[in-house]
Amino acid sequence: MKKIRVAMLVFCFLCLCVSVFAMGPDGNDGGPWSRGGPPPHPMMGPHGMMGPAGLPAELKLDKEQAEKIERLEDVFHCELRPAMRALARAKREVEESFADPKVSDEAIMAKVKAADAMREKVDGLHVRFRLAQRKILTGEQIKLLGEFQCGPGGETPFRDGPKEPKVKKKSR
Repeated sequence: MKKIRVAMLVFCFLCLCVSVFAMGPDGNDGGPWSRGGPPPHPMMGPHGMMGPAGLPAELKLDKEQAEKIERLEDVFHCELRPAMRALARAKREVEESFADPKVSDEAIMAKVKAADAMREKVDGLHVRFRLAQRKILTGEQIKLLGEFQCGPGGETPFRDGPKEPKVKKKSR
């Protein structure tokens, strides 16, 4: 009985220590905004302020455009989910085939081709979505949206302002 009491006392002490050290010295939880900075805005996205339908707020979508794009996204995601699951399954089968010494090279190539076909299907869905999205946006919005797309290497535009046109330097 004494051992149980000692074990419970040690357990309670450890729980107390863990909970005390989990909180910062000011009683905050140590989150990203706990150092006195402003709280995050609820519409903040990975590229700054996000407007309706997850698009940048700078596009200034009207209510009708936002509703159409949200409906379009719902349809797109309903089509995309099964395709993404099938792609993940195909990739897993390829990896399992490489790990199995009994599987022939032809069988592995067939599974790789099936995975490539699923990737093309997913890419096709993305292209169809972007094309449908273009039909909803105005020309100016499409141009501005192009400036928000990530460039090579995943760089985020608009961090230092809109993209400036690149000028080729003359070689000597």
